[in-house]
Amino acid sequence: MTLLKQYIHSNTAAAEVIIFGGNAVMMDQVVREFISVADANVFGALSLEEGIELLREHPTVKFVLIGGRYDEQQRKIIRKFAQENLPPAVVSEPGVNYLYNHENIIKHLQSTIHS
Repeated sequence: MTLLKQYIHSNTAAAEVIIFGGNAVMMDQVVREFISVADANVFGALSLEEGIELLREHPTVKFVLIGGRYDEQQRKIIRKFAQENLPPAVVSEPGVNYLYNHENIIKHLQSTIHS
């Protein structure tokens, strides 16, 4: 089975989601889960640099998920970039903004995508 790191939805109006992760297997699980619950184009990054590049390439991103492997300094860089360059984007930080669990992440994604 091929691990997913990105998914392009057939709906041309689908929201764009960027995931900052650190583990290819977990990234695959998160991408698959997101595409099962929301009409979204999902792009995953396995490093800070790769994620910032994705943010530059996708200026209409609506939801940015920062995974648990990112330290506070990296989170600050991501937040700052999003605030300065992607004002409509919601930065979601499970374990920081809300209790880290699967259901909360999905709720936050869905409430952002459907707002």
